[in-house]
Amino acid sequence: MNQMQVFHLHYPLNKEQVYLPSSITIGTFDGLHAGHQALIKNAMQVARMRNLACGVITFDPHPREALGITYYGAYLTPLTEKLLLLEKMGVDVVYIVRFDHSFASLEPEDFIHHFLAPLNCRYITVGYDFTFGRYGAGQLKIYNELVRDIFRSTSFHPLRRNRQKCQAP
Repeated sequence: MNQMQVFHLHYPLNKEQVYLPSSITIGTFDGLHAGHQALIKNAMQVARMRNLACGVITFDPHPREALGITYYGAYLTPLTEKLLLLEKMGVDVVYIVRFDHSFASLEPEDFIHHFLAPLNCRYITVGYDFTFGRYGAGQLKIYNELVRDIFRSTSFHPLRRNRQKCQAP
């Protein structure tokens, strides 16, 4: 098994950096619960079928903390632990995005065209509650429209156990 690569990114991206063609999933993944694991496993399965790297895009600090929505000092899975768990799962590459006001102010179209596209993403797996872009304006319907001609994509409905949605407490 190859060692997982970790890239620390900030927006705008370094245009000189070359990224591996990959199947990725995007999220904060705090807690890495069964729902998160299902997203990662789907990205991994697609990666293996299409001979791509399996990647995860995550954020530091947590978007809620960066935007001052709430103090998010008690991470369920601190970044170092999250990286160990992702490597153990077999993820090839992790992109840790510095979530700051510059990144948060991206319009949904810019997030797709000026952030995801340069990362050489070929296939993207997102959760049912995925939002992106300024003020979370990029909802799943908008996402599907924006990526249609650029990436292949899958979105997951919530994973349920005993009729309860799997989520971090």
